[in-house]
Amino acid sequence: MGANDTWHWSKWKNGKAECYGVCNLGDMNISTAWGNWFESANNFNKDFPNGLFVDTPEVLHIDVMSSNGAAFIERGHGNTPSATNTGYFKICRPTNLSLSQVKVSFHAIGHWKI
Repeated sequence: MGANDTWHWSKWKNGKAECYGVCNLGDMNISTAWGNWFESANNFNKDFPNGLFVDTPEVLHIDVMSSNGAAFIERGHGNTPSATNTGYFKICRPTNLSLSQVKVSFHAIGHWKI
């Protein structure tokens, strides 16, 4: 088990590895057109704790935990999840809005040994 500024993690005797955490992405404008929706201009990603997973986690949830407006996670921007990183994601919503202090939560489950 361990923790750092973002993550809390545990390794189980049977090879299961799990981590969860929260990251504050700060203020951002959701103003880049994406079809009938809008998205953040930047891609975001987060490294998993060093050496936690031996392969891409089987479960990876990324959710907007809080901000001053409703927002959602958009994934699939060319950098897919791996054993070391969440892969790229953006923040999106149906209308253009400046969001304050966007906090994103993560939960990943995989293996530290096979």
